[in-house]
Amino acid sequence: EVQSRIGKRAVIIENAGTFRRTTKNKAYSLSKSIQREDFFRVVYVGSISRSRGLMEMVRTMGILNRKIAARFWLIGPANTNDLREAKQDYAWNYVDYLGRISQEKAFAYMIKSDAGLATILDVADHKNTSTNKIYEYQQFSLPFVASNFQKWIDQLEPVGSGIFVNPSNPDAIAHALYWIATNREDAIKMGRKGQNFILEEYNWEAESKKLLNLYSDLGK
Repeated sequence: EVQSRIGKRAVIIENAGTFRRTTKNKAYSLSKSIQREDFFRVVYVGSISRSRGLMEMVRTMGILNRKIAARFWLIGPANTNDLREAKQDYAWNYVDYLGRISQEKAFAYMIKSDAGLATILDVADHKNTSTNKIYEYQQFSLPFVASNFQKWIDQLEPVGSGIFVNPSNPDAIAHALYWIATNREDAIKMGRKGQNFILEEYNWEAESKKLLNLYSDLGK
């Protein structure tokens, strides 16, 4: 659709992630010092606010804990008022809020997690955004539960590395997480599919070739 508006010679360069080897190595090193209790571990990394699904994610943990023992690593800068409200919910007892930490350390917590959340709400232009958070989860073989935005589904559902749900529905989010928790072999395969997608298809090295080819064509 974008291509048709700006011409047939247009080339779409995706906002693919760049994962430096040194950053990844440091993340794996840091992960060794993170204690893994006997819980199903969920993680969210990014800006934290109501519009980013904070309340729904917290309530999801309360629902999930009716079936299995689970805890939630919540990582990133937070809206103060929204965070204060979230802490009033009983399900906050299942949340470990780590605040703003370095990228390497955030990646380390991903490495030690069982599932990643990217259930931002359908407000403003969220459904049209690029989902770098999911690419980070995929990089570290982490199966994810994400908002059922059509753009995300079209790009990532064929990969088979995550589950898409209504982000406004904590029951749906909890159900998806419960499936990941109780189907561990399949969940591991999902994580591997996501990592292969990043390593082999969707990365800046691959996207940059499109840009270089475009420059080359323009010079002809």
